[in-house]
Amino acid sequence: MKVRDFFLKKRVETKGPRDFYITAGTYDNFLKPLSEEFNKYNVEMNEIIFFSILLSAKNRKNSSSNSELHDHSRKNGSEGSPKGIFNISELDQDKMNFLLSVMVYLYGYESIFDYKDMIKKLEDLAEEGLKILHDKYAKQYMMSPSKFADNIFKGEL
Repeated sequence: MKVRDFFLKKRVETKGPRDFYITAGTYDNFLKPLSEEFNKYNVEMNEIIFFSILLSAKNRKNSSSNSELHDHSRKNGSEGSPKGIFNISELDQDKMNFLLSVMVYLYGYESIFDYKDMIKKLEDLAEEGLKILHDKYAKQYMMSPSKFADNIFKGEL
């Protein structure tokens, strides 16, 4: 069975969410401004989400203790209705492989069998990663948004 088929089968079996959501506060404060800047480079919103998941996964794996692994978005008071970012069922094989790989990397292979929990964790990773992408790098290094985007594409972040 291909990963994509497994992923979609788990979604149907558990009647899990079809859409990938982030909180309205995260959308307004982090994703929207980043998306507006990256749009100049023809980078789609879901690509920003995947990059954010990668940043968060790297940050968590490099953490000195597992106590730093936490539900970032919900505990930090992001407000408003959740915003659907993309339809999970429409992701291609490579993107689904990436999502499952992140889950196994951070939480072990058992984590991929509970679809609802997996999606929640991935959404939390995305929100945490968006905050990292926006705050830690953009503000810490005091870069303009266009210079920040240029540095990402040059591989300097």
